[in-house]
Amino acid sequence: MSKIGSREILPFLALALFAIGALFFPTTASYADTTVYSTGDITWVLVATALAFLMTPGLAFFMVVWSTEKCVGVP
Repeated sequence: MSKIGSREILPFLALALFAIGALFFPTTASYADTTVYSTGDITWVLVATALAFLMTPGLAFFMVVWSTEKCVGVP
């Protein structure tokens, strides 16, 4: 195993500090009525979920084929 240096830890710490800091700042948007759901928002969430479910096995099949065939540029 290689030693973990500051180049590997620094981006993680920066992201962790940013995420923790975001907990203390409220969001800027305040909506008058939060009990009503928009049908367009619900439709978009369902479509995005369906696309993510279709993407996951497709990406897995692509990676399996890509890792088993010989790359064109490699001698």
